[in-house]
Amino acid sequence: YIGHNKPLGIPPNDHGIQPQIYHKEVIRPMKGQIFQTIDVLSPEWSLEFQFRAYDRFDRWGGLFDFKGPSIDKNPRVLLFQTPETGQTRMRIISSVSGNSLHAVEFTIGNMNETNSVKIQQRYISNGQYLYSVFLNGKEKHSTLNTMAKQDYNVKMYFSDGLHKPAQIDVWNLKHTNF
Repeated sequence: YIGHNKPLGIPPNDHGIQPQIYHKEVIRPMKGQIFQTIDVLSPEWSLEFQFRAYDRFDRWGGLFDFKGPSIDKNPRVLLFQTPETGQTRMRIISSVSGNSLHAVEFTIGNMNETNSVKIQQRYISNGQYLYSVFLNGKEKHSTLNTMAKQDYNVKMYFSDGLHKPAQIDVWNLKHTNF
């Protein structure tokens, strides 16, 4: 406790593991661009990034897509911006408990706002993992994943083969295997 009986923040328990992907500088996604290959994707992982739209777009735009020999869309991240208001929606699709199209969708705010996103899958017990999505530090979704898989030679793409890239800048990109 410090000061007026306020508890200290509890640091994340990352078991001392450093991110295998850590890119601080601004990146503008390009369609089909392979950003990194992950030799071994653990069933326990975390993806964190910050972003801000730099131009209006009125369609679904791809942000990230992870593809491996036995895992597809783990996760796939898409954005949609309403032209009239500039309000942006995010859709995250992942393989969860045997459903390869498990989707979470939520409003993230206006295009000129900086947002932080964290998508993670952390081990609980007995082969079960907690799959969670956070926006600006607030949990938007969580569910048990009873069929988490390890995969090899996983490609991390900007955008995907179905969508044009989202008109955004991305920075502080981190991917960690645990």
